[in-house]
Amino acid sequence: MSTFWILERTHKSEKVPFRTSENNPGCEVMICAGCSQRVERRPWTLGLHLRDEVFPLQDIDQASMHLLASKRFQDLISANLLVGIKFLEIIEYEVGIKGKKGKRFLKAVMGMGYKGIYAVGSGGSIAKTSGVFLRKKCEICGFKEHSLALNGIHIDETQWDGSDFFQIEELPGPTFMSDRAKCILEGGGLSNFAPIRTEDYKVPFREHLIKRYRDEEFGAFLQP
Repeated sequence: MSTFWILERTHKSEKVPFRTSENNPGCEVMICAGCSQRVERRPWTLGLHLRDEVFPLQDIDQASMHLLASKRFQDLISANLLVGIKFLEIIEYEVGIKGKKGKRFLKAVMGMGYKGIYAVGSGGSIAKTSGVFLRKKCEICGFKEHSLALNGIHIDETQWDGSDFFQIEELPGPTFMSDRAKCILEGGGLSNFAPIRTEDYKVPFREHLIKRYRDEEFGAFLQP
């Protein structure tokens, strides 16, 4: 039985994505008229708005919901032929720090060679293995809301395509990775690298959510 991990970092920075447009190819952000959800259409290219000075710069950083990889991270992937991951170019920087200090910060950030991390492999569905089910779906934009994996995330190996980096149907946000990928990145001495074993994943406010949802919706997956 394989071990799987969630690509995580120990702390976040204050860098947030800068919006893109139709003329500046990237993540198209829209508000759905049907469900009022903020929808991001992928694949995208990243633009960064550097709001505050945050040092030291990390090999794994974050821009809002999007993970960033330094040149060191990217080189480890290519040198070890890890598959299932794409690196997206950053097309624009906007610096919120004024004067020479802002220019130094921008130079330091650009020197890290950041690119956006986008997992293209597939881990299939965890509906049966983790007790996750579809709560609602918007027929206009396709937005889906699933119940949470309250007792860890259990990957169905029969549906996993074997990629070192992959996404899960019910959880499009996190980047999942194989044990091989985790060991290679760990051995590379990357800063801000704190992977979480999928079975150990804990939902914030778990007890509150258990009381909120009906027991029969989770069946045997709810622990006493």
